[in-house]
Amino acid sequence: MVKCSTESQEAIIKGWLMGKTREEIANENFVSTGSVSNIIKGWKTELGTLAADEVREFVITLRRAGMTPLQCARGFRILSILNDLGFFEDNIEIFALRMFRTCKNIGLQPDKIALHVKELVDLTEKVPLDQISEYITINKGGKIRTRS
Repeated sequence: MVKCSTESQEAIIKGWLMGKTREEIANENFVSTGSVSNIIKGWKTELGTLAADEVREFVITLRRAGMTPLQCARGFRILSILNDLGFFEDNIEIFALRMFRTCKNIGLQPDKIALHVKELVDLTEKVPLDQISEYITINKGGKIRTRS
């Protein structure tokens, strides 16, 4: 077996995780296909074969979807936040699509949503939610007045 540097071993494992064949990895790293197999086998043993295969499948799936691990992590964080707010997987997509369509129809840019939600929350601290519509109607033309 050819002795490889840590850097070469990492490149071989990375190639394998990305779904490349043993032959592609061997050619790119100037080693034999047997060395590629041995390095991957050793890494799988350290990590656990099932975990290594799952990581590889995950990376391949991300690549096919045109998504980076960072984008996937961000999506997971957003999903976690929505779950904490009481949304569940079966209704998150419906919520997001309805929110997007509504914002698009009224000309509200996505980056302004959080700002306007905060403004609404701040306003509800001064005006009861069931009275906001009336409050807005009364205060359309002039300076906004709140009840103390």
